[in-house]
Amino acid sequence: MTDFIISDEGTIEIYDGKCENPAIRIVNPSEFVENYSHLKEFDLLSQKTKHCTICKSEILKTCIAGTVAVPNPNFPREKIGSFCFIAFNDMLLIIEDKPYAVNLIECDSAETPVGARGIIGILFKLLETIVNGELEFLYNTREELERLEDTVLNAERLTKKDTTKFEKDFLLYKRKLSVFQSFYEQLVDLATNIEENADIDDLHQKYAVYFEKRIDRYYDSAKELKDYVMQIDDAFKSKINSKQNNIMQVLTVITSIFMPLTLIAGWYGMNFKVMPELAWDNGYYMVIVISVVIIIGELIFFKIKNWF
Repeated sequence: MTDFIISDEGTIEIYDGKCENPAIRIVNPSEFVENYSHLKEFDLLSQKTKHCTICKSEILKTCIAGTVAVPNPNFPREKIGSFCFIAFNDMLLIIEDKPYAVNLIECDSAETPVGARGIIGILFKLLETIVNGELEFLYNTREELERLEDTVLNAERLTKKDTTKFEKDFLLYKRKLSVFQSFYEQLVDLATNIEENADIDDLHQKYAVYFEKRIDRYYDSAKELKDYVMQIDDAFKSKINSKQNNIMQVLTVITSIFMPLTLIAGWYGMNFKVMPELAWDNGYYMVIVISVVIIIGELIFFKIKNWF
């Protein structure tokens, strides 16, 4: 169990020991069961502590409860942290298995005065702390996508290894941006629910609206980057199709050149007894001359048509 209090300067500070009236209390699930089983809505709240997979808030009679799950930018299917929160009138209770929220509060919250914000204000400050690095994350992702696009567009030839790597990167970025787009959408829903349905004052509603607008911008950026990923994929497929078309064009030209020669070979390969050309002394050389003339004629025709 970890308790935080509001100092005289209005900053959040960790309390050495157990405080009777902390501003923030962080417990693990077993401590929550041990110390808060007397709550009227304990059964419902305890269920929430077992399913911290999305960001969601719920307005209850005596408190505001919810869950927060933060995806990992490097491994989108994993979470870098998750916790359940319960906002009472005088305390923000956080339940988590692993130290995530407690580290955020210790590292960041003490820098900004929060005393005038109240418990809902502290909750929104914690949520803001969680997304403080999102702008940098989105900016770095854009730079990575630009480098990927340059690699695709400037490559003279794409090997099988290049194709495999690009497809792997494409799926990673697509999955990552989809996960974070959903994450931002969930955060907006969480804040909107508190703003519209909770009994909070105008100041806290302003905090909620500010947070919504901020996350909305992140959502729009993630959506734009996801569209950018699809554009890069289209460019890659276009380059692959162009390469395949060039190969097919060469094969078509080669096939067209040898098709008349195949016809001649097939024609004179017929085993009829009466074939006047078979008795010619210069018949073999005449076929060679005809074949060369046909090949030269075809090459000139293909060149005029810009087929190669």
